[in-house]
Amino acid sequence: AYFPTRSLTNSDITFALAMGNSPPPIVTAEELFAAKSLRPTHLGSGIIQISPSTVVKFGRHVSMSEAETMDLLARKVPHVPIPKLKNAYTIAGVGYIVMEYSRGNLLGDCWSSMGPVQRRVVATQLQQYVSSWRRIRGPYFGTVNGGPCKERLFNHSYENAGKSYGPYTTRKDYNYGLVRALQCSRPPHVPIAPSLESQIMESSGKDMVLTHGDLHMDNIVIGHDGEMAAILDWGESCYSIQEMEYCCARWGTQNNEWQSYIPCFVPQFPTEFKFWDNLNNEMMVYSGI
Repeated sequence: AYFPTRSLTNSDITFALAMGNSPPPIVTAEELFAAKSLRPTHLGSGIIQISPSTVVKFGRHVSMSEAETMDLLARKVPHVPIPKLKNAYTIAGVGYIVMEYSRGNLLGDCWSSMGPVQRRVVATQLQQYVSSWRRIRGPYFGTVNGGPCKERLFNHSYENAGKSYGPYTTRKDYNYGLVRALQCSRPPHVPIAPSLESQIMESSGKDMVLTHGDLHMDNIVIGHDGEMAAILDWGESCYSIQEMEYCCARWGTQNNEWQSYIPCFVPQFPTEFKFWDNLNNEMMVYSGI
């Protein structure tokens, strides 16, 4: 269902803006079918290896906003280790991001064997990289290519899983979007507590900070030399409120040891996290996700 089975014309393919006016050739159907699966298709996407140096992330939930973020990072903060973007396009609603293969081990696979010194080295490196991309600010709340907000708080729909929110040019509009998302996380007859709605609308902070949004151990590759080789999966990235990177990192793991290191590489906002965590839990009461 994800691979083209017929000849394609230029009108069938929509390239990411990052590919410019002369995009490279797309991956052929033969290459796709012969590829090695690195991650089984789940949640609408999969990852396959088509050559020793190249992988393809594909699926109906693979957005070109991820490719645009990778391109932005490569231009603005080239020292941040991310896979080199080679191509990105959509065909019949399916996204394909072709990128460099990152050699090494997922941090989640080697964390338990690391000593305290190695773990501090990882946290220190990650802090430098996170600080770098947090200095990139946007003109709105949403994806870098002008798409809707990607934060977990906007993904708890009770009925319409395809509903989107944003982009928003003001914090007031962003807050109102969160109120709408809360309403849509429950059946129509279930009201929102007025005090909770007021708290959402009163939350403040105008900075629109570039946020990874899914910073956990299985999205970090440690090279065979022990250095951080790549930070993966920018599919949830967007310009967001300043505390959201911390919130998403906390929500993204059940590993207590890893959680204890999160404040070492992401600025922590304990008071704000308590509020957003409560809202996140409220949104899951009826949606279940």
